[in-house]
Parts: sequence; structure tokens; C-alpha cells
Amino acid sequence: MRSFRVRATREPGWWSLIADDVGGREVASQSRRLDQADAAIRAAIALVLDVDPAAFEVTIVPDVELLPVSAAARETVTLRRDLRELEARTQR
Repeated sequence: MRSFRVRATREPGWWSLIADDVGGREVASQSRRLDQADAAIRAAIALVLDVDPAAFEVTIVPDVELLPVSAAARETVTLRRDLRELEARTQR
């Protein structure tokens, strides 16, 4: 199953979502909340590739370096990302 890594960057009022190398090009979308990011970028990628949104995996990587958050929050995001990557490797 194909997998796409998506950078999520906080902008005023929304999250900017960028997936690189989708059919040789960059695909962008946006969502108001980070918990809506997966569905938003899946729809955009599926449209570009002309496939079902469930036909690929997406890993959202929030850019928390630019956010005013605590070290504990940064660590939590990092640990969750690492856990998702390990789960994906385990399934493969």
C-alpha cells in the first residue's frame, strides 16, 4: 500500500497540509483543526491519483517547532508520530 508523508503547518485560522511526490507532484489542502487533516489531505490525494481515499496511507507530521507549546506537548507529538510509524512498520 502506498504511503504519503504530509507536513502540517499552522497558519492563522487553519492548518496547511502538503504531501510531496504524489504522482510526481505536490498536493496541498487545508483544515481548520489538526484532527480533520487526514480526511482533507486524503480527499486531495485521491482526487489527483483518481483512487479511493482508503487506497493509501497518510502520515500527518505537524510542524510544532513554530507553535508556542510546551516541551511536554512537543514530546507527545513526537512520541505519537513514532508510534504511528512503528505500527505501520509492524503491519507491513
